Amino acid sequence: MGIYLLSYGISFDELRQSFASKDARLFQKILYSEEFVNYAAQGRAGHVPVKEAIWQIIYGEKYNEHSAGSYGYALICICSVVGIDLSGASSIKITYETDLIDEYLASDFGVEGVDCYDDLCVGGIDLGLPPVEDFPGIGILQTAGITALHQQLKHVIISGEQVEALLANRSERGDAYQGIGDGEAALAQWELARAQTPEDDGLLARLANQYEAAGRYA
Repeated sequence: MGIYLLSYGISFDELRQSFASKDARLFQKILYSEEFVNYAAQGRAGHVPVKEAIWQIIYGEKYNEHSAGSYGYALICICSVVGIDLSGASSIKITYETDLIDEYLASDFGVEGVDCYDDLCVGGIDLGLPPVEDFPGIGILQTAGITALHQQLKHVIISGEQVEALLANRSERGDAYQGIGDGEAALAQWELARAQTPEDDGLLARLANQYEAAGRYA
């Protein structure tokens, strides 16, 4: 069991423009998305349903401040439609691999000051949604933050053979190296997508449970 990171490359302008756009086609497209199917029933009892939260965002209606989680799931659903899915390149397990990544980046590669969880999944821009205090955890990195993170990792070279050998020996270092490789792959995938679509100027990272992550990486 565990919680993992999933990511989307996003255009902030396109994301912002979807808010209060009254775009019926976008709303329907979101309702047919895999994320909406996964999250439609995730809202807590007594909270605004996720579908209604999406409607309120798209149609510019007043938010319910006591249903923050529903708007978090709604944001994920919107980003899954207007963004680029990077999930296949990243499967970092929270609190286990994230801690190991921080440790081995410092000890083996001299990369200090990286906090994998905080860097990827905490904070970002204010979209005017009620702040989520627990789940779903969501963080947004803009271009400067992504570039800085990639620069920190540019000299970290890990081969698939290294990872396989370490994992064969059930080494924690193997888990860390695999996580670092997955993170670098997601960053590289984002940069490739941005080269083709320069307006995609950010990355949204969010938490997913093991069941969802396993479905993505199968």
